[in-house]
Amino acid sequence: MNVKISKISVSSLCVIRLNFLVSRLLGLAPFEFVRSETSLEDKKLKRETLTFRYSRTGAASNLIWMLVVSILHYNFVYTACVEERDDGSLTSKAIGICLAMNGLVLLTFLPLKYLFEQRKIVSFANRLMKIDKSLNELRDVYHLNSGNVRLLLMTVAHLICCLLVLFSESILLQNSAASITIYVGQTVVLTFYITQYALVVTLMEKRFASLNDALLRISTNNVRTYTLTASQRSLNRSVTVEVMIIKRAYVILSDMCREIADFYAAATIFIVIHFSTSIMYSSYLMIITPMIKTWGIGVFLDYVNTGFWLLFELAPLTVLVTSAARASKEMKRTSEVVHRLLATCAASREFRRELKNFSLDLLHRNFKFTAYDMFSLDASLMNSIFSAIATYLVIFLQFQIKNSVYMRDEMTTTAISHLDSDVTSLP
Repeated sequence: MNVKISKISVSSLCVIRLNFLVSRLLGLAPFEFVRSETSLEDKKLKRETLTFRYSRTGAASNLIWMLVVSILHYNFVYTACVEERDDGSLTSKAIGICLAMNGLVLLTFLPLKYLFEQRKIVSFANRLMKIDKSLNELRDVYHLNSGNVRLLLMTVAHLICCLLVLFSESILLQNSAASITIYVGQTVVLTFYITQYALVVTLMEKRFASLNDALLRISTNNVRTYTLTASQRSLNRSVTVEVMIIKRAYVILSDMCREIADFYAAATIFIVIHFSTSIMYSSYLMIITPMIKTWGIGVFLDYVNTGFWLLFELAPLTVLVTSAARASKEMKRTSEVVHRLLATCAASREFRRELKNFSLDLLHRNFKFTAYDMFSLDASLMNSIFSAIATYLVIFLQFQIKNSVYMRDEMTTTAISHLDSDVTSLP
């Protein structure tokens, strides 16, 4: 598959290349893209033409990645989970082992998913850019806001979080390669998957926002030209065609959003469970550490490391939820813009009929990003996560306090029995 796509600015290309490079190393982007020849106009506007295509090298690298991950996990899982991440309680051991096993399943599943659906991903990317190409023909009304700054900030912030956790694990706490491979390696891949999801949703959000702005420009241009131009019939016909193009683009983008949600849904469910458990585990260790250790520089470094982990795992989920909410908001805003056009814009019957058809179509497209309808990607998800974490923390802490009291009573009973035996043995 080898399809040319629409023109992309150099700044957008840099952001794409940065995300593509990291995702390719982690098995999350097996396809490839190359730059094609550019015209003089594109060179003046600093735009590039790209070609996405299937990559056998990427497919082979995903298979190698899966084998390496499986071997490393088999060798390191016991050392990392049982020996190094142990605070003396059975709860910590069980949670650590469950997290490692769930991470192993996800790290095996994700490269295979991208491997088998690589052609589907390439087709999706080319369809998206073909829509951009058709919309770019509406030069007077449509201007795509690529959102390069936001995309770049999301990528750089995530890379900084990765480096902070890696620094705290390897330099501050000086953990072994087993611990870093199991915990940091897993979380890096899973957070990049969630961040990639957020980036794709952000790209869709920018396109819906640009469609809404184009409709508003049609309203402004139509009213202004309608009052000044004598050839009203020609004007109304051109405006009607613009609305038809925007409507078609909206329908296609909406269907593509459903494809995006379906593609990422399965892994997102398990990653949300994984991160929720890990956040609860980190919070549990942060609370329980003063109870089992004497305060000192070691405890302080543990707190710093736990804080980095909480930031590392919460940030991608927050970014994803925010991006999905913004995209859903822009999709709903289209209905408001269309109704505003119907109420304020003076135009022909054809134009108004097309707007009414657009409005009716929007009534049947109440879309929200969900994970197979199990939960929505909005503020309610974060609320559910924090509620579950708080509930389980209370339960675990109650068991920990009971165990501490039981162990203290046993130690006291043992000491008293030894004292009694010593007293009775005296002459």
